Amino acid sequence: MSRKDVGRFLGISMVTLNDWMKKGLPNHKVNGRVYFQRSEVLEYVKTSRRKL
Repeated sequence: MSRKDVGRFLGISMVTLNDWMKKGLPNHKVNGRVYFQRSEVLEYVKTSRRKL
């Protein structure tokens, strides 16, 4: 998933997504682009809900 896809999927802004990435949201960089795996995003949100 792209950054835009994750933002839409979670209903968050790109600023919030960047903040979550700094706090540990798993992402993968390929050729200078950032991608996410849906399962990793869901797991992060589930386990980090209290921290966010």
